[in-house]
Amino acid sequence: MFAWVRGKTFAPLEAPLRDHWVTVNVRLHAAVPFDGKKPAVGYIRILGLRCTPLRLRSFIEELISDGTVVWPKTEWREVDPNRLVRRLRREISVRADECAWHLSGCIFFPEDASPEAG
Repeated sequence: MFAWVRGKTFAPLEAPLRDHWVTVNVRLHAAVPFDGKKPAVGYIRILGLRCTPLRLRSFIEELISDGTVVWPKTEWREVDPNRLVRRLRREISVRADECAWHLSGCIFFPEDASPEAG
């Protein structure tokens, strides 16, 4: 199971763990009310994760329970949390073990605005 952590300190990175900045695209299992006209069919969310590169995909899937990850539209890169903008650094804490150190809000989209359509 993953851990969600908050605070201001960053534990040192220990191999084989890496810090990842993920932009995940999710297709919802069921549409949800969106703007009063069209229902939302998915969302995009930013995740900050500490895990091994081999575990990254399964860790993302554990965090997403309301839909299916659209892998061709999901991107990630390694990141140093100490180099993030100060506003984010004040809100997060990274432990030495596997954790989710940042979970943004969701940016919902309706069918006709789906990143999958483009």
